[in-house]
Formats: sequence, C-alpha cells, structure tokens
Amino acid sequence: MGYLLPLPWLRARAMGHPQAGVDYPSNWHELLAWFPDDAACLRYLERLRWSDGFVCRFCGVIDGGWWQKADGLRRCKACRHDTSVTAGTILVDDLRDAIQAVVGQDLQVVVAIT
Repeated sequence: MGYLLPLPWLRARAMGHPQAGVDYPSNWHELLAWFPDDAACLRYLERLRWSDGFVCRFCGVIDGGWWQKADGLRRCKACRHDTSVTAGTILVDDLRDAIQAVVGQDLQVVVAIT
C-alpha cells in the first residue's frame, strides 16, 4: 500500500506553496514512513515528474499514451521507447539509500553548525 497524498497537497501545489508534511516529509520519521522502499520513492517521483501527464524523453509526445512496464518505467505508445522516472537525475540506483544519504548529510551539517 502506497502513501496517498491528501487533498491539501493538491491545493498547495496549485498555489505554488509546498508545505512540509504535505508535499514532502517534514522530518526523518515521515521520510521513512513515506518512503519505506524503492517502489514508494518511484511513485512519488512519478507524481512530481509527470504531474501534468507523461512526456516521452525520446519523441517528446505529451500524454500520448504509455504502458507501465515496472515501477518508475513507462513505454511510450508513439515511439515505443522506455523512459524511467529517474532518467537524467542523480537518483539512478537505490532511491531510498540516495534520499537517506542526502538527508543524513544535511542533518550532519546542521548538527555540526549548532
């Protein structure tokens, strides 16, 4: 079962004001709850990357149809190329470890400063 975004998330995003705990986790415990595995991370990234519809990075067709091949992987119906939600990003391998490493690094910096 994945994390479902509440209605305030839609309002906040439409207004352009992301809110901690609604658009993104506000603390370490929420981060772990929202993203227990790579599949949850991929679903979240799909909502961010393709919120206005799937865009093929090969042919540029916007919401021209696609097949879900796996979590985070779609095949364009127009050109039949596979596109990953992480393609062209730093989040290529283990998403949960990457997110924890980034957040953990930030927390270490904050602790070192205070």
